[in-house]
Amino acid sequence: NTGWIVGSQGTILKTTNRGSEWTKMHSGIITNLNSVHFFDEDNGIAVGDDAVILKTTDGGSSWNNVSIANGYELTSIYFVDKNYGWTVGSESKILKTTDSGNTWQLISNVENSYMFRSVFFIDQNTGWVVGDEGIIMKTTDGGNNWILQTSNTTLNLNSVVFTDANTGSIVGDNAIYLKTSDGGTNWSQRTIGTWRLSSIYFVDQNVGWIVGTNIYKTVNGGV
Repeated sequence: NTGWIVGSQGTILKTTNRGSEWTKMHSGIITNLNSVHFFDEDNGIAVGDDAVILKTTDGGSSWNNVSIANGYELTSIYFVDKNYGWTVGSESKILKTTDSGNTWQLISNVENSYMFRSVFFIDQNTGWVVGDEGIIMKTTDGGNNWILQTSNTTLNLNSVVFTDANTGSIVGDNAIYLKTSDGGTNWSQRTIGTWRLSSIYFVDQNVGWIVGTNIYKTVNGGV
């Protein structure tokens, strides 16, 4: 029943009836928000431009800014449980929390400056980030160290999701769709439609959706 949307100029919307109606919440800012993650009905984090990190403990009725810096853009956030979460963005920024988002540590040790668009972790140790110019990076130690993976594309990659430690999917510009069955060592490539693909999510090994200019659904794991 309960969900949230974030967007431009500090917009936060909440539904309690499966999306039939949406109520605007008071964020207290006018900065663009790019991603939101709730780990239960009360506790959630939203991130956005100027490194803003907002936290709520009352279901979105009030928000506190817990950002540790400013000047760069945060584009994506993901939690594996109520304590461990990561957010990524411009200038190869990767931040980690181990206390439900109360405090954040800058953990990026990536040499080059990339624009990261999406982050996903399968557990507290193993995760991936994707971004502009075909960048894919993987960590197996919670984000302390990152390994560059070969995408064989220079297109911007916008969203990544894994259903287990081996099986993952990525979507990006120019309708690109990448899939791996070996944890990202190798990625197969195809196109879905003709336009930019913005986001992908699976609820299990078989059923998933892609959104962009159009909406696509799979019931066979992306085949």
